[in-house]
Amino acid sequence: MTPVDARKAPVVLDTKDDPRREEFRKQHQVRLVGSALEGTGVDLQPNGTYGFTYSPAASAPMFASRKFQNFEIHKSLEGAKFILGYVTAAEAAEIAKKVHVDIKFYPDAFEQSTEMVCLRVADVHLRAQNSGQPGSPAPLRFEP
Repeated sequence: MTPVDARKAPVVLDTKDDPRREEFRKQHQVRLVGSALEGTGVDLQPNGTYGFTYSPAASAPMFASRKFQNFEIHKSLEGAKFILGYVTAAEAAEIAKKVHVDIKFYPDAFEQSTEMVCLRVADVHLRAQNSGQPGSPAPLRFEP
C-alpha cells in the first residue's frame, strides 16, 4: 500500500454543513450533477442541476464533490444560474436592498463573512481572478 501525503489529499467537506444550502436546493429544485457531466460548464448542464466549482463565473465547470473553498452553483429548473456564498452582514444588507455594491464573496464562512446569500449569476460581475487572500474570496460587483 502506498502512503498518502495528507497535505496533498483533497479536502472534502460535509455538504450538509449549512441547512440554508438545502433550502436553496429545494427552492431551485436541483439535483446533484451526474458523473457523466462533471467538469462541464454550467451553461451546458441540464436545468435542475447543482454542483461545486472554484469559479463563480457564468461558465463555471461543475463537480459533484464539494472540495475545500468551492462555491455551490445551481442551474434552476427554469435555467437561471445561482451561486451560493458568504458575505458580511453589511454586504448582505446592501444585497437585500438591491444596491450596486462591491463585495468579497467567500465560498465558506470566513471571519466576519458569515451571511450565506444566493446570488443570480447574471447579477454579479467578477472584478478579478482569485484574490489569493485568506478564505479565497471572489471580488464581485453585485448589480441587480
